[in-house]
Amino acid sequence: MFWIFILTLLFLMIFIFKLVCWKKQIRKINIQLQEILNEKTQKFITLTLMDKNLEKMTVMINELAERGRISIGQAQIKEEKQKENISCLTHDLRTPLTSIRGYLELMQNASDEKRAQYMEALVGKAIRLEQLINDFYQISLLDDNEISYKKEMIELNKLVTEVILDNHSLFENRKIIPEIQLAEEDIFLDSDKTALTRIFQNLIINAIRSTAGKLSIRLITNDRELKVSIQNSMKEDFCLDSTKIFDRFYSGDISRGNGNSGQGLYIVKKLLAQLGCEEPRVNITKESFEIIVNLSSIRTPNNS
Repeated sequence: MFWIFILTLLFLMIFIFKLVCWKKQIRKINIQLQEILNEKTQKFITLTLMDKNLEKMTVMINELAERGRISIGQAQIKEEKQKENISCLTHDLRTPLTSIRGYLELMQNASDEKRAQYMEALVGKAIRLEQLINDFYQISLLDDNEISYKKEMIELNKLVTEVILDNHSLFENRKIIPEIQLAEEDIFLDSDKTALTRIFQNLIINAIRSTAGKLSIRLITNDRELKVSIQNSMKEDFCLDSTKIFDRFYSGDISRGNGNSGQGLYIVKKLLAQLGCEEPRVNITKESFEIIVNLSSIRTPNNS
């Protein structure tokens, strides 16, 4: 009986000791949790007591805390982007809106001939305003990954030709005769037609706005690679930084007087990334500016 009493007492003491340790550990966890919730620390919860159940609970709490920090960080980044969007939107919308107001005031006392001229200019400014708003909307969707893509078979020669023809009036107004080199054979891509059309539309419009007169569009196929090169001669007032070409709202035109808000190439980069293509390559010299888009990753196997 004596030994049974001793063993019972020993087990009881061990149990009480563990209970005290657990209470101290739980109290410590509570203190650490409170500090985390009050944002007084960025540390994770630590244990001094080796207990499997407490260890599992601590791991789960730390994972939740890490997810919370990531969510807060993402929310802060999104907020900063929204502030930048609003700031740039205000800046870029001010010019066409001011012009529209000015033309409306001029039309009040203008002759019929002048009215027609002002109306034509108004239509151009309104179209530009619509493009700006559409670009900002597109950027917000791209940044939030809210665009869904529908894959289909697309013939590249045909797609590029359609985009060039859609911009015929721009080429004509600027007296640009583009050098066009398409592939001799049909090139099929397995991708989203709307996204690819937007990519080439933005690339060509960017080249038209920044060219000094010469512009070339080439489809390059060799070594199982498929690339598209869009190259233009450089205007004197353009000073491009190759490290910022695809940044949001970057524009090489110092005055931005050509209507370029610097959104087009950012949209190109984001769309290509979401279609599974690598970032475009840029070649800049004093005389020319070239963007090379690699479409090898979305080329269909029968073209390889």
